[in-house]
This record gives sequence, structure tokens and C-alpha cells, in this order.
Amino acid sequence: MPAPRWKLLVSAGLLIAAGCDSEAVTEPQPDDQNLVTLAAQRADAASEGRIVFMNWNVFIGAAIEGALGVPPELVQYAAGEAFARVLENDFASRAAAIGEEAARFQPHLIGFQEVTLFELFNGAEFIPIIDYEAILVAALGPDYDVAAKSQNFQTPELPVTLPDVPCFADQSCAPPPECAFIGECLLIRLTDFDLVFARTDVATENPQAHRFTFNLGDGPFADPSIPFPIYRGWASVDATIDGFELRFASTHLEPADLPDGSIVPALEQLQRLQAGELAGLIGPELPVVSVGDYNTDAYGASTATYEDLLAYGFEDAWSQSGDGMTCCQTEDLSIRQSIRDRRVDLIMLRGDFGLLEPGIRGAVSTRVLGSRIADLTDTGLWPSDHAGVLATMKLPRRNLSLIHI
Repeated sequence: MPAPRWKLLVSAGLLIAAGCDSEAVTEPQPDDQNLVTLAAQRADAASEGRIVFMNWNVFIGAAIEGALGVPPELVQYAAGEAFARVLENDFASRAAAIGEEAARFQPHLIGFQEVTLFELFNGAEFIPIIDYEAILVAALGPDYDVAAKSQNFQTPELPVTLPDVPCFADQSCAPPPECAFIGECLLIRLTDFDLVFARTDVATENPQAHRFTFNLGDGPFADPSIPFPIYRGWASVDATIDGFELRFASTHLEPADLPDGSIVPALEQLQRLQAGELAGLIGPELPVVSVGDYNTDAYGASTATYEDLLAYGFEDAWSQSGDGMTCCQTEDLSIRQSIRDRRVDLIMLRGDFGLLEPGIRGAVSTRVLGSRIADLTDTGLWPSDHAGVLATMKLPRRNLSLIHI
């Protein structure tokens, strides 16, 4: 009898975590012609004085909140359903699609959110089984490095009973700690990260990792129904691109809306506090590019946080009115219909970029990535439940003399 799909995928994850050099997990190296093309693209961008930024919330792979809001005796089954969804939403194929977009547009800096590490408890220690960071490194290839990384929340170990194993049907799987590696029950935890990737020809320094002061499930926002604190924050790095110095940050603010679209006032307050802390601490020393999943709709359909960001001196890189929807597909990424109806994934600019007044209009072009049927993976999945965002900035004329090829 063939092994269940989840066992094959977990086994593949163990190989990746162990650093296997198998061709199945290693991206092919570009041939000489591709290298010539890439060099030409970069030379063209430099000669025109362009800086390119990209942002993408890559999606944990399942709506894990559903696994945490059930009675304790059902957690292992709800968590099993969620983990099975993670496996079906195969991040390796989705990351390959994201890597193709990066290869196409050659962004200098990339922000990622929901970069997840899944670990399995083997009775003595946790071992990685699915590492989104490692998968992204392989998908982006040798032209990109991790420049900054911030750890957000980490779940406790969750008992997971997968839905295609016998003990799921009769609910006979033993509870923790006995369930680890007994029968078909597993103990798994996940850790969430924000990441910044930089092209290898971009000079970076001063990597920073910050956690917000206020977080859901902690301090004044503690809630007995929240089983662990949902920590969030941001990662940032200082970069020099063709002589232009800037600070680049990747962040993910707490969502404040319910599935029906209604706003929870306490969560809106929390989100606005997080945005204010980001704006206050990201620093005035350099021009700032802050990208991320802000969970506030730029078109006013959710919280007031977007207006707060503008009041803090940020400008939205998006230049087309009424467009740019990035959120959100359902957790089943095989559903082909695009149902994005909010613009919450933003590239925000603050500081002196030397651009012509009135602000960034005309100096920055933007586009949404991964939102067309043509962008589906070879396995028929959307790259994420969020679309990516790309911004191309024309360098100010006074900096063109600093460009070196």
C-alpha cells in the first residue's frame, strides 16, 4: 500500500532540514546565457537609476486560528486538519513561483511575512521538518541572501492527528505527551518570522529584529481564550544601492477584522499601537522603505491604521487609484477564482528620496504579482493567499553620478 501523501511530504521536509543536496530540493544553476541576460538586466537598471522593491506574505499554509479555538480534547484533530492543509498547499512549488517573479524583476530588496518553521518533537528534541526560509533560499537562488530576520510568535507543541490515519476516525489517538511518535499522532510546533532578502550586489549593514511592545494575548491584550501570545514585530536592514542609502523593513501587523469583515475595536487599537511603534522606532536617520502585510485596507474598508501611517509621514508607493488588491484567497489555494478585494500589502516610503513634488507620483511605478491565473504553480496553486507587490523607484537625478556598474 503506498504511503499517505502527508508521510511522503514530511519525509521530504526531513531531507530538506537535514541539508540534503538532492536535486529535488536544489535549484538548478543558471547557464551562461542566463547569466549574461541577468547581467544585462542589472546594467540597464543601474544606467536608468532604478531601485526595485518587492513584498510578499507567503502564507503559513492554513488558517491555524481554527485549530486553536476548539475545546482541548479536539485540538489534535483540528491541528491535524490544518497541518494536512499546509502539506496540500505545498510551499516548495509556491516558493518556486515566487522565485520566478524575483528572477523576472530582480528586486534589490524583498520583504517576506509568514515565513514559517515547522518542527517535530521526536521524544527528546524538536527537529525541523518544513523550513520556509530554507525553501525560499533555494527558490531565490545564489543571487539573494537573508539580510535580516525577526522571530514573531511560536506555538506550543500541538498534538496533531492527521485526517487520513485510522485514529482520526475513532478519536483514539493518545493525548500528549504520549502521542509523540506513537501510532499516527505527532507533536508539532510552528514559529513565524519576518524576513528581508537582499541581492548579493547590495551592500547591507545594521540588521535589526524588533518585537512590538503590545501583542495579542500578552499584557493589556491578554485573553484567556488566546492559548499563547501572538508576538509580532519587524526586521530591518540598512542598504546602499548604487550609492543611495536607505533603511528597508519587513513587518506584519495584527489583523483586526473578523471573517464577516467587522472590526474588533480592541484589535484595531492594538494594530494602531503597533503601527505607531514601528513609525516611531524605525528611525529618521535614513530614508525608509517599510513593506509588509499591514492588515489595514488602503481604501478605507477596515481600520484607521492606514490613515495613521500617512499621518506619521509615510507615503504609499501605490500610484493607481482603486486597484492593487492583494488579499485574500481562501486557505484552499487550489481554488482558481481570484477573490482578492482589499489592498493591505503595502510598500510605504518615508524620508528624503529626492523625488519631485508632490511626492512619489510619477517617480515610482508599482504592480501586483501572483494574482493572475497564469501565475498559478505547476500544481495549480496560487503562490500565496496574498498577492505580492513590486515597486520600482527612479533614483533622484542628483544621485545618478554615484551609480557604478
